[in-house]
Amino acid sequence: MAFSNEYYEHLSLEELVQDDFFITSVKQPNEKTKTFWAGFVLQYPQRKNDVDAAMQFVKSLEFEQDVAEQGVKEKLWQAITAQAATEPKVVSMINRKRWMWAAAAIIGVLFVSAAWLLIQKSSFTTFTAQYGEVKQLVLPDQSVVTLNANSELEFKKQWKEGEVREVWLTGEAFFDVKHLHQEGNLVKESDRFLVHVGDMTVEVLGTSFNVSARKAETKVVLQTGKVRVDFKNKKSESMLMEPGDLVKYNQSTKQVVKEKTDTISTVAWKKKELMLNNTSVQDIINSIENNFGYKVEVADPAILTRKLAITGNTATISLENEQTLFEILEVSLNVEITKSNDTLYIK
Repeated sequence: MAFSNEYYEHLSLEELVQDDFFITSVKQPNEKTKTFWAGFVLQYPQRKNDVDAAMQFVKSLEFEQDVAEQGVKEKLWQAITAQAATEPKVVSMINRKRWMWAAAAIIGVLFVSAAWLLIQKSSFTTFTAQYGEVKQLVLPDQSVVTLNANSELEFKKQWKEGEVREVWLTGEAFFDVKHLHQEGNLVKESDRFLVHVGDMTVEVLGTSFNVSARKAETKVVLQTGKVRVDFKNKKSESMLMEPGDLVKYNQSTKQVVKEKTDTISTVAWKKKELMLNNTSVQDIINSIENNFGYKVEVADPAILTRKLAITGNTATISLENEQTLFEILEVSLNVEITKSNDTLYIK
């Protein structure tokens, strides 16, 4: 055949990877073939992507004769040709075999990729606390995590020495992190501990802190030591936190607020308790939804901003007794609370 640029201009990508001259040019290149295809791309620059893709495809194929038995090859070829265009094409036996080897190679790549993904997935474990539960777990480095109700923590089953320790949190958890190595007040690079939550990453520079990601808001409260908070939103600068600091990030508005807070009330949930003194009704409703799984509907939204000023024994109430909590709210807010299936109505 007299090869010409005009001939190859009109070949489809499928036809190109089946062309004997093209395959020889890729598998056994010489000065003549290199010059030919360089000139072709210069004359038809719009075909450069097709030529590059076809070359990569041909290079990836290994035409071994013992890949599969003939019956398997035939079935594989039938499956491939069944997806072809509706108009029949005449395909030579050589090209037919070539496509069978190509299909076998592609299936092999897909199999290896799927196996790799399964191995990666199996190397992680997920720890979950259901509604009404508070669970504690020990991480591979002996750090202790207390997981609040309706929360989930994912991490690698094994942590290698010198490897960054990372966990992924959905919900709320309290972390008491163990430091393996420390130089003065600084954590060594090999001792980094990262908590990925919502649109932020909390890097541990201290010891204990509380993290929650509920609805559209993520909160970090530092109890002891130091942490640094980094945001996926690059417009928000990283923040260093001191004990007693609260950082709030609104995922909708991208707004960041840093303020002081009462760390004791923040982690009362670890004992399955809720502190009602100087607590907003909105925060109480959030606790009810997160701990009991109820959907709460309020007739008058104005009460959401009100704060309870309860002192004495009733300032802290067990979250294990929802009926008592509802009765205190009814008296304190002068409202009526009714329940229908999984919905609470406050009016």
